[in-house]
Amino acid sequence: HPGIRAQVLSGCGAAELRAGRLDEASTTFKEAAAASGADSAGERADCLAYLALREALDGRLIRTVELAEASARATQDGSDGLTEPVAPAASIALASVHLDRNEMQQVHGQLRLAEAALRVSPDKLLSAVACLIAARRRLAEGRAPAAADIIGRARQGWSPPGWLDHRLTVLESRVYAALGDTQ
Repeated sequence: HPGIRAQVLSGCGAAELRAGRLDEASTTFKEAAAASGADSAGERADCLAYLALREALDGRLIRTVELAEASARATQDGSDGLTEPVAPAASIALASVHLDRNEMQQVHGQLRLAEAALRVSPDKLLSAVACLIAARRRLAEGRAPAAADIIGRARQGWSPPGWLDHRLTVLESRVYAALGDTQ
């Protein structure tokens, strides 16, 4: 089956992302997107969404938007006229872009889309990254206690990968500083 290669590569890319091998994950997701054919447009959309998320994590806003839009097009191409949910990684990536642009309403909208998609197909890593973005938004709005609660939710029930835990810890220290807790 032609879509198997894309599925296997996509799974490998997700494993590399979770393991913190972010550059290797990007390479694998690119290979998976290229290997996906007309019958695996959903797989292509997911790979492009993960690539968008990877770019967002590195702060490359323009590339993030391009990849998220490509993911949305791939989702539409494979939908056969039915409404398909946007890949949650793409929504999270776009939320990060809007946050960096100080567009708080758009951040909220993208996080709501991601939350809806994650209810259908739960993913602990993507949920935790969404929490990271949501906590950054709350902190930017001057709501440090809410940001602290969201960071706690990101860690609840599991141990995030080292790269994500580091980002959560850095944000947590900013939250404590905003609260005046220098200890």
